[in-house]
Amino acid sequence: METSSAGSDPTSNPASRDGVQDRRRLLRRPSTVNNKLVRAFFLVVLIGTGWLFVKLFLPYLTAIILAVVLASVFRPLYSWLQARFRGSKTVAAAVTSFLVVLIVVLPLVGFLGLLAKEAADFAGTLSETISVDDVNEIIAGEGIAGDFYGWLAENYGVEVDPVQVRESFLTAAKNAGTTIASSGSAIASGIFGAIVQFLLMIFTLYYLLRDGDALVVYLMDLSPLPDAQEKQVMRRFRDVGGAVFYGNIVSSVLQGIFGGLGFLIFGLPGAFLWGSVMGILALIPLLGTLIVYIPATIILMAQGKWGIAIGFLVFNIVASNVLDNWLKPKLIEKRLRAHPLLVFFSIIGGLSAFGMLGLLYGPIIMTIFLALIEIYKRDFRDPQLSSAAEVSFVEGTSDDRYLG
Repeated sequence: METSSAGSDPTSNPASRDGVQDRRRLLRRPSTVNNKLVRAFFLVVLIGTGWLFVKLFLPYLTAIILAVVLASVFRPLYSWLQARFRGSKTVAAAVTSFLVVLIVVLPLVGFLGLLAKEAADFAGTLSETISVDDVNEIIAGEGIAGDFYGWLAENYGVEVDPVQVRESFLTAAKNAGTTIASSGSAIASGIFGAIVQFLLMIFTLYYLLRDGDALVVYLMDLSPLPDAQEKQVMRRFRDVGGAVFYGNIVSSVLQGIFGGLGFLIFGLPGAFLWGSVMGILALIPLLGTLIVYIPATIILMAQGKWGIAIGFLVFNIVASNVLDNWLKPKLIEKRLRAHPLLVFFSIIGGLSAFGMLGLLYGPIIMTIFLALIEIYKRDFRDPQLSSAAEVSFVEGTSDDRYLG
């Protein structure tokens, strides 16, 4: 019995056992159709879960991007601290994050508080310094305003009431000062959403500093691009972070300082307030500080103070041109290795598409795109089709040999 049972068991025969295993392997092996189905199903699931994953992070995208930029900017400080703390990544990341709070946030809060106070006092100062006699003197004087009001009275019979002009001017100034003060107070006190974004930014910054190297390696492993191309994109992203941070922030701060000095030197009221406003407006390309010093110059001319008006105008034109056309290009354009025209449109396009954060997003998008263009030209395009003229334009250098 046992012998027949053993003989009837197909697995007892080595040849038969191999045949069973072959059949099992064939059953487990998916057909071409099944293989395509599996791939399609996996792709659908991957895209669906990926979309949900991105949706989870989308409300905090600003905090994450700012943390990435700050991590790139303060990476040298983190490396220096890590060496001082015997290679401890945790301690170095914590100390760097704390220093970022001290360097960036506390001065900003203090600045907004001073701005709110200055704006609140501005309307009161105007009401004390501007009297009906002053307005009457401007209207009846020999300046532009006097000539204009005289022309209105002579040709159209329009009589200007100095009391009404003074009240209208003070009301407009008071409303402007109150708006700036309330906005500054709101920003200084903070909204719940802004506080959450800030805390998330610092939290993300800490982990990017501590585990940033591992994250970069992980992302590079996921990417199908060669390591050299990935490193080029990473390097350009790091450059744009530093360029935007140093270029825009340093230039804007200096614009505000020189703008306030202009008000102080020429005896105009509200030096801190208008210097601060000029520093913020300096972030806007082309217009920038013009929005403040041109109206101020017109007011001085209307008052008949031609010497002060011309001096104030020349001072601001020289300061803004030196900072915009000499300092900022050195801080931004050379680090980005991009033509000034491309930098200009990346900034104003970013402002149009993303608001104030476009100052950051615009140059980042432009720089990554240019890095990909460089990769395409170097690795995918026929080298014989390339010319130095393309490089000279993109990098903002001058080369007349290709103009004919």
